[in-house]
Amino acid sequence: MIRHRLLLIELLIIAALAGILFVQPTVAQEAAQPEVVSEVIIEGNERVDAHRILSQMRLRPGATFSPEALNDDYYRIFALREFDNVRIQPEPGDDGILLRVMVDELPLLNDVVFEGNEKLSDKRLQELTGLSAGVPLDRNRLVQAPRLIEDEYRDKGYYFASVSLDRQAVEETGVARFQVREGPRVLVRGIEFKGNASIPDSRLKEQIETKKRFWPFITGAYSEEQLQRDVQKLRAYYVGQGFLDVEVSRAVSFDDRRERAYVEFIVSEGIRYRVASVTIRDPRSILSAAYLAEQMRLQPGGFLTTDDLQGDARDIAEAYGRIGYVHSEVAPRTEYTAEPGTVDVMIQIDAGPKVRIGEIMVRGNEQTLDKVVLRELRFFPEEIADSREINDGRRRLNQSRLFSNAQVSLLPTEDPNVDDVLVTVEEAQTGSFIIGAGVNSNSGLVGNVMLEQNNFDITRLPRYWGDDMAFRGAGQRAYLSLEPGTEMQQYRVGFMEPYLFDRSIRMHTSAHYYERDRHIYDERRLGGQLSLGHEIRRDVMATVGFRADQIEIDDVDFDAPTDVFDVEGRSILTSISLALTRDKTDNIWQPTTGSRVTGEIEQAGAMGGDYTFTKFYLDARRYWTITEDDLGRRSVFNLRGRAGYAAGDPPIFERFYAGGQGSIRGFRYRGVGPFERDEPIGGDFLLLAGGEYEFPLYGKNLRGVLFLDTGTVESSTTISTYRAAAGFGFRLTLDVFGQPLPFMFDFGFPISKADDDETQIFSFNIAWNF
Repeated sequence: MIRHRLLLIELLIIAALAGILFVQPTVAQEAAQPEVVSEVIIEGNERVDAHRILSQMRLRPGATFSPEALNDDYYRIFALREFDNVRIQPEPGDDGILLRVMVDELPLLNDVVFEGNEKLSDKRLQELTGLSAGVPLDRNRLVQAPRLIEDEYRDKGYYFASVSLDRQAVEETGVARFQVREGPRVLVRGIEFKGNASIPDSRLKEQIETKKRFWPFITGAYSEEQLQRDVQKLRAYYVGQGFLDVEVSRAVSFDDRRERAYVEFIVSEGIRYRVASVTIRDPRSILSAAYLAEQMRLQPGGFLTTDDLQGDARDIAEAYGRIGYVHSEVAPRTEYTAEPGTVDVMIQIDAGPKVRIGEIMVRGNEQTLDKVVLRELRFFPEEIADSREINDGRRRLNQSRLFSNAQVSLLPTEDPNVDDVLVTVEEAQTGSFIIGAGVNSNSGLVGNVMLEQNNFDITRLPRYWGDDMAFRGAGQRAYLSLEPGTEMQQYRVGFMEPYLFDRSIRMHTSAHYYERDRHIYDERRLGGQLSLGHEIRRDVMATVGFRADQIEIDDVDFDAPTDVFDVEGRSILTSISLALTRDKTDNIWQPTTGSRVTGEIEQAGAMGGDYTFTKFYLDARRYWTITEDDLGRRSVFNLRGRAGYAAGDPPIFERFYAGGQGSIRGFRYRGVGPFERDEPIGGDFLLLAGGEYEFPLYGKNLRGVLFLDTGTVESSTTISTYRAAAGFGFRLTLDVFGQPLPFMFDFGFPISKADDDETQIFSFNIAWNF
């Protein structure tokens, strides 16, 4: 009996424990149920609609409540900029949580008033502050507004401008009243440097943004922030020249009327550091360290410069990249030595793997054929990667005028020694129809109607009506040019195939009609030309050309030179020419570095005709980038020379002439050379030489030019008088209706001339499209 009772008690205990184990989780689960928002009540809003407030909230009826969402809703409602205060209070409700949103609306600005502002309009000041009548009063914007207005005035040169806000009027009447004291406009009238024993003032002026007033091109507005930047730029420039301990400060003085500022930059140069030693470390010794050290700009005993240090690092990386190590990393650093004023230069090289070219992929070319892109790369799969060839391919693509942007990237593959090449292009607008006009001192007023397609495909016929892919995509050039004018008119139609039969042969053919009023006679030409060019080696192009012209000379004045009467009437001229061009410039359109040399011989009469003579021609140009500022504007110096000689008896219209733009400025068009009866008759020998320095003046649209033009035209190789003219000019480009409008103005002053020469101080060229 006792045993049965004990057994019953044990069963009851087990049942109780089981009940605890199975019932408790159910209770815990019920307690863990998330709370739900049952209702949202918005209070305090009179102007702002409740739906607008509710639209900013995540915690709407039916949403799961969480403190994080509550905090997020608080900031969302505040971001409406309609409320001075926002409170969200959760309260327990029958079906969940009730949210009570209490807001205090900002008062509205009744008006915004600016007083004392003459140089800046009320509209401009409202744009700066973001304040206007009828908007909620944003106290943060009100506090910032005076500073924003003062900054705008100082950017315009009103350094002493001050702005105050009548806060009492804001609180009492809701009117934001700003009192502006503009003060005088401060212009920089003088810039001096002190302590710069090693670097001339002219070089330091190129490094700074602050400029003296030079009306109308340079405003010369004084800016304190700009001065601070200039101090840092000067210090960085000095450090880059090896003055590692340099200190730069500035001092400013104003005249009594506070209208003129005189800036003084004070330099404490310190020691200019020299290189004690150069160490090149490559654990794999792929290229000889001794060889690399010999090629470096930095040498022991020489001055340390940042340009040389970075240039050496680039050159070493390129040397490795040219033999397949295109991912090489070159890390230069310097360390002070125990000897004052000297540093050790260490260059650490991590060559990485030697890479071959894998697959070459082209992306982004919707109209242009793949082969047009690939042929500009000039490297192929399975070849050793060459970083210079890759960069040259990118440069050729960007200069082709087919693409607004082209990138060539290496993509790693599963094989560390193989990289795929991805060529990404953005196609440019290659077709154009331009109606324009121009006027210059050489040819008078000339109209221009130009229809051109630089991505033409003569074989891509239309497949259906409105096919916008027709006649496009092969990189060919087709053009029609009509140029009627007051003194000259010219009409041309042409076609150019850069890769004839998919070979590296450039074919260009054109037909033309040309008419020119030579004052004492009229000249007309009807003819055409064909040229074939081939790149015989890197950067060297050989071109053979054929031309044929029918020339008509009529309306000859009775007192014209005898040589004009000799060619009066119709005649035929044919010729074959051979030219070699070596082009190592960085840009075929606007070169800033490198050189370009062309030599040509032309034999007239080789295919028949009325004239037999031989012309020799040589043209050479060299470009240097002197400086480049933070805006990417370059100052470029170039030297140029041209020589020509005609053997035999060339007619008057095939002789050499000089004078005017493109020749010797400071002289009239064809105003240099042999004359007969006060009319130019040209010469058999031409020699021109000159130099030009072009530099930015203001923004990216205005540039200045300093030049020296020299040369002569003679009836033989004996030089009787060598002409020379020096001068200056301006290059201005304006954007009118989305089209660039170039202006060229030059003022040349003859230094040496012959008695019969015709001078012209001012020459110009203006062209516009509409």
